[in-house]
Amino acid sequence: MRSPRLSPPILLGIAIVVAIALAHSGEIRARAEAGLGRGMPPREAELARGFVLGEDAGIDGETKQDFRRSGLSHLLAVSGENVTLLALLAMPLLGALRIGTRERLVWLIGLIAVYVPLAGAGPSIQRAAVMGVAGLVATMAGRRTSRLYALALAFAVTAAVDPNVAADVGWQLSFAAVLGILLLVA
Repeated sequence: MRSPRLSPPILLGIAIVVAIALAHSGEIRARAEAGLGRGMPPREAELARGFVLGEDAGIDGETKQDFRRSGLSHLLAVSGENVTLLALLAMPLLGALRIGTRERLVWLIGLIAVYVPLAGAGPSIQRAAVMGVAGLVATMAGRRTSRLYALALAFAVTAAVDPNVAADVGWQLSFAAVLGILLLVA
């Protein structure tokens, strides 16, 4: 059963909160960087910044090499995993606030819109964001999600926003990896 339609005041409120957060994304990122370093040894703090914000410049070469050797270097790039974790953490919190399902889904779209610039707006997080939003919109419409459609949509949107992005190796690898996963996994 579909939940009731969203009211314009709720949509406006969500839009205002998201706009304010986007306007202050630099400050929010700086606070997140500082917060991720608090109470941790420096090496772990740099890893936390890499995992959450995609900021891997401070990670020492030996640690990066360890991640490469173990096949886990993808964890240092923000992407679909981060968008999924954001949704998985936010949904129960929003539910605890007694926010209805449709409103929670709209809040998630807003959170994704805020998270992309906080995470550096790299090619993989842009792709993941478009795919995540496509899935959320399909869910709100009561339709099944299509991973290949979401990937094609992400391809079109990211290329339309920046036509030069197709020359970016990170963008190419992000799409190739997700396409490989979608084709190889039942």
